[in-house]
Amino acid sequence: MERNSRPLLRGWIGWQPLTFGLFLKIFLGRRRVQIVNLKNLTLIFALSAFVFSVPQFAHSQGLLTTMLSNGSEPAGGSVFYGSDLWIAQPFETGNISDGYTLGLCLISGSGAFSSSLSIYSDNNGTPENSIGLGGLALSPSTTYWIVATASTPAQSSGFPSCSWSYASDNNYSSSSDNWSINPTFDLSTDGSNWASYATHSPFQFLIVSTPVPEPSTCSLTGLGFATIFLCRKKYLPRKG
Repeated sequence: MERNSRPLLRGWIGWQPLTFGLFLKIFLGRRRVQIVNLKNLTLIFALSAFVFSVPQFAHSQGLLTTMLSNGSEPAGGSVFYGSDLWIAQPFETGNISDGYTLGLCLISGSGAFSSSLSIYSDNNGTPENSIGLGGLALSPSTTYWIVATASTPAQSSGFPSCSWSYASDNNYSSSSDNWSINPTFDLSTDGSNWASYATHSPFQFLIVSTPVPEPSTCSLTGLGFATIFLCRKKYLPRKG
């Protein structure tokens, strides 16, 4: 069951500079005032601080976001993994049209230097090929797999002992663009031949990702800054 996390903040980065630039253009164009005294300069700087602080806040909130997690759910148990037992948990990305850039992927459990964690592509409901981990470009509304293995055989005691915890239920938290967790999982003894299981709830993990900015947002940002620069160049007095 999905639980929505805080919504992503988008749109301010492009529209605010453009809006402020057009305000200066219209206001100064009609009034024909010269920004030479302290009062006018203070007003302009105050407006600038307000307008540009809002997109910076939205930028910081929207760029790096926890897109999907079931780590806050109570653990129902764990499975030990290793070179002779690979674990794969599928998830589906959200619906932002330009996709995402993967920032961080964490699993709940115990690990060692022998542990290995990768994102795999999907092949008709089973893991296909490893595509890496951090900085990956993820397509929208697409199934991927988190695959855990190790260079040493799976063992329940001693060192190294690598395990992945699973949740006690199917609940998870998702961003507003509909990321989801598949309730089944796959196991393999060699990383090539996989079998699907639903004997317990999904394995626990957390994904932090960045929505790819829309081209229109970048264009609006550039247009906004250009408008403000032209207003400044036209109405501020020249030296000499």
